[in-house]
Amino acid sequence: MENRVIENNENTIDSNFSLSSIERDTIGEIMNISMGSAATAISTMLNRRVSITTPEVILTEGNNYEFDIFEPAVCTEIKFLEGLSGSNFMIMKLTDVKAIVKLLISDDSSDEDNAEMYPSAVGEIMNQMMGSSSTALASFLGKNINISIPDVYELD
Repeated sequence: MENRVIENNENTIDSNFSLSSIERDTIGEIMNISMGSAATAISTMLNRRVSITTPEVILTEGNNYEFDIFEPAVCTEIKFLEGLSGSNFMIMKLTDVKAIVKLLISDDSSDEDNAEMYPSAVGEIMNQMMGSSSTALASFLGKNINISIPDVYELD
């Protein structure tokens, strides 16, 4: 898995742009529906209960987001190919990702023994979660949404 730093691209936020509380609540509810579906997908894969917290909507530029609480972390990026424009990122702590992979493969071996398996396993886990999330979003919005294959990388 390659290491990357998420950098801001040409799509910057106007410093005067803001969201009303209703807009923030709406985005939060959409994300709750979307990530609830992703949590159900991982719950089904693991045959275990998965809980998620209520999303917090924060408006910030990518290069200003603090990733410290996740470090080290794994990021999965999907690009919207149809129905929406942009990308969707899912960031998880590396320790959580490794625990999920171990549960999936029912393996008690060391992280070093599984190092080669993690990228493809993480890619498949995230593909299921992001695919389920996008399907829920498409249903909510009433439109077709197609996504790219997930790009999985570690964050620095």
